[in-house]
Amino acid sequence: MKRLRLPGLALLLSSATSFAAGAQPNILWLLGENLSHDLGCYGEKLVRTPNLDALAAAGVRYTRAFATNPACAPSRSAFFTGLYQTTTDTHPMRSHRDDGFRLPPGVRPITHWLRDAGYYTANIKTLDGLAVGTGKLDLNFTQEGPIYHAGSDDWSALAGRRPFFAVVNSHESEYDIYDRQTYKKDRVKWVGEDEHEKIATPQNVTPPPYYPDHPIVREEWARFLNSVSGMDRRIGWVLDRLRRDGLEDDTIIVFFGDNGRLEPRGIHWCYDPGVRVPLIIKWPKNFPAPPRYRAGSVDGQLVSLI
Repeated sequence: MKRLRLPGLALLLSSATSFAAGAQPNILWLLGENLSHDLGCYGEKLVRTPNLDALAAAGVRYTRAFATNPACAPSRSAFFTGLYQTTTDTHPMRSHRDDGFRLPPGVRPITHWLRDAGYYTANIKTLDGLAVGTGKLDLNFTQEGPIYHAGSDDWSALAGRRPFFAVVNSHESEYDIYDRQTYKKDRVKWVGEDEHEKIATPQNVTPPPYYPDHPIVREEWARFLNSVSGMDRRIGWVLDRLRRDGLEDDTIIVFFGDNGRLEPRGIHWCYDPGVRVPLIIKWPKNFPAPPRYRAGSVDGQLVSLI
């Protein structure tokens, strides 16, 4: 039986803190909302994902990466601490928001560990006046103090702060939200939705075989795929700015989905579409890569977001 390899938190912490003081790589997490292998580099034909496809071509694309839970708050609670949510009592969806709960002794968010290693931590929402991130946390713990440094929601906060750990939570593809006071649904548009040309249409999509071939199913499936294209465009703004700032060769870039696809039988369900996620890691040129890292490769080993 092959051993489950855990490349994420442990890899980043051990690598980022192993360099001499002042020589640590930056770390950029790009989080996609609610998606599975729905990118061009994973074989999906009805999306435009040139930015993530290029990232995969220059880095490592994992084909068997899984979240520890098919919902965002438990999954995030796991990969932010490096422990299963069932171990830390953070498994129930959106729990411990107002009961004074604390994480077990010795358990801390990744941002706190990295802060101790000299990192500036940021949760980016805006860049050059553009909305690039939601600022989402959605952790099942709220009493551990600030997760990120204060005032870190704009890209400009990274100027002169090295090394940094920056997270961008994409708006897509969580395109329907409810107002928590009125429970009315607000329609959220993705980048490029108003454009006339879209690759995915109700006429050309092929929904998964576990759904009926119905006009509403086709419409929703096309809408989902087009929102993935919007996510790629928004992430492209971030990657372009990283390059223009001269930071690409000093920054570990990690793209992944927080949980599986936004669909019935996907998100909130422990089927493959609910827990299989995309994962791409690109190591910077100016820092030695881990021994098994091979730029431009595809890794089929079983890995976990934990």
